[in-house]
Amino acid sequence: MAVFQRNFLRINGFTCTDPEKDLILKEGNNLWFQLIAIRPLQQPSAAPEAGRLSISSQIKFYISYIDSATKKEKIVSSEDISVQDVDIEFNNGYIENISATILINGRPRTYINIYGIGFTSVENQNKLKSIRLYERGAKAFPDKKRMTQAQAALKGGNRTYIILGELLDYKNRLEVDRRDYSPKDTSMTLFGGQYATLYKEETNKLFEARIYSDFVGLQDDKPNGLVQTDVEKRININTAQWQTRRWIFPVVKSVGIFQYILPSITLSKLEEHNKHYILGDLDSIRQHPGDNDTASLAKNSHRYATPLGLYQRQSFSAGFDLNVLFLANHNLKFNIYLNIGGRLGITPVADSLTILEGSTVTKTGLVKEYTINTLQITPQLKLVFLPEERFNLSLSYRAIYIKPFAPGVELLGFTKDDPQKYMLQRNKWLNTLELLMSFNVNKNGDGKVFGRARFNSEIANYQNNFAQIQIGYSTYIFGRNK
Repeated sequence: MAVFQRNFLRINGFTCTDPEKDLILKEGNNLWFQLIAIRPLQQPSAAPEAGRLSISSQIKFYISYIDSATKKEKIVSSEDISVQDVDIEFNNGYIENISATILINGRPRTYINIYGIGFTSVENQNKLKSIRLYERGAKAFPDKKRMTQAQAALKGGNRTYIILGELLDYKNRLEVDRRDYSPKDTSMTLFGGQYATLYKEETNKLFEARIYSDFVGLQDDKPNGLVQTDVEKRININTAQWQTRRWIFPVVKSVGIFQYILPSITLSKLEEHNKHYILGDLDSIRQHPGDNDTASLAKNSHRYATPLGLYQRQSFSAGFDLNVLFLANHNLKFNIYLNIGGRLGITPVADSLTILEGSTVTKTGLVKEYTINTLQITPQLKLVFLPEERFNLSLSYRAIYIKPFAPGVELLGFTKDDPQKYMLQRNKWLNTLELLMSFNVNKNGDGKVFGRARFNSEIANYQNNFAQIQIGYSTYIFGRNK
């Protein structure tokens, strides 16, 4: 590059001194960036417009130091300096990553964020004026050395930073019923003085379905969901994070609360000849109790079900997850979510009708088919690793409190030591351990492939369980992937 610059000057007949050459090259660089900046970054799209993002051509940078006299933080601002370029990533309603290169005394210096910056609401965008971007490599908790203003100007103080709200400006587009003003997930590079029109997600990509096929469910005696379809849509609520304290910062850099609500629907197409859950006969237990104490059974109940059986064979589930706590660390590449959810589950059941005559229970040969509804409360802890854009991995644990609404049906569990001895459980806790791997098969993320393993069991009796080994892919409900 230096050889090219010297030859360029020589060809054009420049015979100036070295300082003059440096000045000419510096001004040439500035002219080049200005020529690029006057061209907007065109992104033609049929999607609704989210807003226009503009990058400032010049901003101030600030020096923070502890005044030796007052022992309080003081700020010194510079003259306007040039913005060279800005790399920015929008993800799930956040500026997840931003890297700005500015020229200070002719030298490029890079300023970055430590954690995701909320971008969905007017309040989020108003707070951009108070958000600092610190120089790459700067300490998150610098030594608070006391110094004078002259010493701070000479040594750069304890830290230097720029203000995000001075670096960029965003004018969101208003539409009827629009309350989330963030653009779709995207990344871009803009030069100082340049602007770009940002868009919402295309209409045909608003809802994505994940379709899974269950390897274990292919066995006749393991009806875990031969084909299972999951549809969910994240709705951002409180997109704000705060930097953690020094003692936990190396592990968790930011924390947030009530980040989103996630409505979801699950449809399970079970094996045709084994899709009903067969209710147990409670009258047979009464007639042949063995070690069981039948006095606690409701007199008007004649059938029983197990919580795990109702959960395993449910054909429909709808509900939501509400994020309660969010923890993140970009450096360690993970996010942690603590959620609480609720579900309505629907399970098709088959009831073999019987006649009770004295101590004899006789089957009539008739079968009654209907559904049992269950209410499920589902706290969840999830750990997501994000190594790169093509692959991610999540580990989760979900507890499930299940309550059926079925008059005449008792909810029973069986002991670990004796599978014939029941425990009367009007409400029951289950749990699910899940490993999920996601692969993006193209850069736009339009095609995804999933691998999922689940272990489902009763909390009180892990021997009563079933497993799911699934592969799946994603597709858009309102249109094909492009």
